[in-house]
Amino acid sequence: MAWLQRVPLAWRNLTHNRLRLILASAGVGFAVFLMFVQFGFRNALFDSTVALLRQLDGEVILISKSRKALSLPLNIPRARLAQALSAAGVERATPLYTETNLARWRNLAAGDDLTAVRTIRAIAVESDGAPLLLPEVRQQAARIHTMGVLFDRYSKAVYGRIEPGTEAELAGTDTQIVGTFQLGTDFTADGNLVLSVPEFARRFSVPWNPGSPLATMDLGVVKIAAGEDPQIIADRINQHLPEDTLAMPRETLIQREMQFWQDATPIGFAFGFGMVMGFIVGVVICFQILSSDVADHLPEYATLKAMGYSNFYLTGVVLQQAVLLALMGFVPGLIASWGLYQLLAGMTGLPMELSLGRVSFLLLLTVGMCVISGLLALRKALLVDPAEVF
Repeated sequence: MAWLQRVPLAWRNLTHNRLRLILASAGVGFAVFLMFVQFGFRNALFDSTVALLRQLDGEVILISKSRKALSLPLNIPRARLAQALSAAGVERATPLYTETNLARWRNLAAGDDLTAVRTIRAIAVESDGAPLLLPEVRQQAARIHTMGVLFDRYSKAVYGRIEPGTEAELAGTDTQIVGTFQLGTDFTADGNLVLSVPEFARRFSVPWNPGSPLATMDLGVVKIAAGEDPQIIADRINQHLPEDTLAMPRETLIQREMQFWQDATPIGFAFGFGMVMGFIVGVVICFQILSSDVADHLPEYATLKAMGYSNFYLTGVVLQQAVLLALMGFVPGLIASWGLYQLLAGMTGLPMELSLGRVSFLLLLTVGMCVISGLLALRKALLVDPAEVF
């Protein structure tokens, strides 16, 4: 009952001045917006970096042991697939071929404009779409077996018009977009296209490298038998591999990749630091709001103390105001952030996603931010002497 009696007082303290309430909610909403923006970019960094890994049809990945991140290209021999297949529990091993340096795209609608030539990430697939899981690629894989490419419609606008029938040049030879799919950009690739393995070999053969482009692969994608543990199978495969190649569960590689971008790159640190700064700004804003409110109601708090109400009661009132303020500021901050996420996703192709877990995490941060501010603002109310006020 004591809790129910305190809620109306906290609510009335907030709502007795509607203009102040609107400004206070806007202030908290701005802090929420700042945290959402930094959190969104941080998650986009991680999500985009591992988006391709999540779309590989295999539970175990073969990668060069010297390769610290996927953004640092270092191929491994295709022969490693046969060695992986010799391990018990392996059903299929497929190469992942990618090319960026030689994959130069020019939309023919640009005419003779040489600045329209841009590098793009080219991904080769088998006739059934392997090793990609993307349904759109699987459904259209047969269409690119002899000609054309599938283009990622979430690629950046610098590549020009992206729709079936668009004619272009890839690595200096003519091609045509025969379909589209959705994968998204990341912080190293502005766009993606998918072509067949034979086309990959034909287009990216170069005079200074007489070997076949298919002799080495970016990654090996291993499909394991149902019910098998990826870590156990990876350990088995490693017993058959030489020192230059490492097998690891796909989820382990995903976590390693995100950890690399978080700890070893300035951009990961910048977004993490931005979130911390957004939280601190929010604490300052909320403290100013609640401190001003406590000062304005100091006579009322003194009266309550004179009537016998304890400091615990006053603490409950102020902290409830803090929680109510957090909730009222969170809603407009969330709405504004959602709008910005949609805009940025369309402009950049990055996966700016608002999941329930992420929204809940930021809601808890917002409540914590306001509670900390409330505790800092409480001092005046707890130290007030009714005799001095009156």
